[in-house]
Amino acid sequence: MTPRRAGPLLVLLLAARAAGQMGSLSSLDEEFTRVVREIAPAVVQVQPGISGVCLTDDGYVLTNRIVLEALEKTGSRTVKVTFPAQLAYDAVVHAADAETNTVILKIDARASLPCVRPGEPGELAVGHLLMTVGNAFGTATESEPAVTLGVVSSIRRDLQGRPAVIETSAATNPGQHGGPYFDTDGKLVGVFRALPDGQDLATVTPIDLIRAAYSSIPAATRIFSDPSKLRPPRSKAGVLSRAFHIAASRARQGVVTIAITRAPREEPAQAETAAEQEPERGDGGGEGRRNEGRKDKEREEAAVPAREGSVTGTIIDPRGFVLAPEPAFGADVSAIEVFLADGRSFRATVHARDRKSRLALLLLDRKPEDVLEVLGDVPQDALQVGQFAVAVAAPHGPPAEQEPFVTVGLLSGRHRLDAYRDALQTDAGVNVKNAGGVLVDLRGRMCGVILPPEMPFGQNSGLGFAMPVDALRAVLPRMMEGRDVEPAYIGVVLGDAPGGRAGVLVNEVTEGFPGAAAGLKPGDVITHLDGVLVANRRAFTDHLWKHKGPGDPLTVTVERLGEKLDLAVTLTRRPEE
Repeated sequence: MTPRRAGPLLVLLLAARAAGQMGSLSSLDEEFTRVVREIAPAVVQVQPGISGVCLTDDGYVLTNRIVLEALEKTGSRTVKVTFPAQLAYDAVVHAADAETNTVILKIDARASLPCVRPGEPGELAVGHLLMTVGNAFGTATESEPAVTLGVVSSIRRDLQGRPAVIETSAATNPGQHGGPYFDTDGKLVGVFRALPDGQDLATVTPIDLIRAAYSSIPAATRIFSDPSKLRPPRSKAGVLSRAFHIAASRARQGVVTIAITRAPREEPAQAETAAEQEPERGDGGGEGRRNEGRKDKEREEAAVPAREGSVTGTIIDPRGFVLAPEPAFGADVSAIEVFLADGRSFRATVHARDRKSRLALLLLDRKPEDVLEVLGDVPQDALQVGQFAVAVAAPHGPPAEQEPFVTVGLLSGRHRLDAYRDALQTDAGVNVKNAGGVLVDLRGRMCGVILPPEMPFGQNSGLGFAMPVDALRAVLPRMMEGRDVEPAYIGVVLGDAPGGRAGVLVNEVTEGFPGAAAGLKPGDVITHLDGVLVANRRAFTDHLWKHKGPGDPLTVTVERLGEKLDLAVTLTRRPEE
């Protein structure tokens, strides 16, 4: 099995680092490899691009309904099922179900075959680890299992409260139709359902939904009898799963679902008036009837209903301020409603926008007695590259849904977005579903707010960014005043100060911009901004972004030929890039 991209969880290495000893690495390594050794022999290739899993030792195999299409094309009644040991058997269709898109095959074999027992995902929760195991995809010589690891990102439930669809960040081959998913104890949780276009997340049909689908078929009932109950995790891998879930559950209280209503494209009355003003041409009634039909079509097209959608937001201040993806709030937004984790809802308005990070600050229409829960912050000096990062978003389904949307990875870098903006880089799956959500540590403390995914490396690169807490706190006062945050520009090209000392060297001054108007010259060394020492170029840009906007005054202290000068600058808007 060739996954779409490298899995985001370097679990073994990180567990060793967290525990501070190689013993934890080897023991956790042994747990995973033992589970893989136990379950891999039961994962089969039905035909190239289609996999399945053997559920009983007498040869009942669960796979995808695409097998039926293959049989119909060939006119055959049997299909070849190959085990990792390269033992191939003929199999026939035993039962099929359209709702779950699955088929049960019966192998014609007298030998006792390797199998796994279906689990009971009653204990399964968002944040729990899942693994996929694939065998012999593409060639007849592949016998080593290919394993990927991810987490349960979301669980969609049916009207009876049973899991109906599971989303997972475990990397999955698009051709792995019918491929099995297991928990860290090796219990079968579900089978591959689909890999939506443009998304990093695969969907899985839960095993208990499949069990229910075949419960009315007497010949299939015993296949799913006596399921293995999934216990609360006790292994090291299970404890890690539990930690992800707890962190996500804590962070859920700080994220909200934002329902957006968009105005119709055109009011029906306007279209009707326009149509009535169009002159009719008399031609015996034919053209008039066609014209009337055109009017009806125009009226129908004009009466486009209000379009709705939802995004995630993060409560950033208990006074009713919420950060959310700015691109969602265009000029056509007619109403915004924010749903909290506890079921309450509030109307909201866009209070300010940060044009660079593309985050908007919403203000809830709340009463003073309406208390909002805000997540605690991670001390920024405590953040370390390589620690776990849990990306948490609110559900995008009905407001009554309470389970968060979760992906997990590493804090893989800092200050990685551009020279203007601090950023936390993560390989936790960042996509349109969790933009505006929160990136937390394993204690559920906020590291940053997830930025919209259309960033320099593309939406599905496997990398995402979050605006860190200290950067948020720096710009929030301006945004809470209702002021948009835009890049302030001075119009100079900077280099390192000579001799390795603090300060920045002015290499170039652009005519027509504030630096030139204030008298800055090439060769000046800027040592202070508003009386604050400038250590390097990063400190210079940080000061402008965190404390200044277009139109703000700035006092620049420079050294020029042994003399210190204070120059008054009025900043301007950053030119379009």
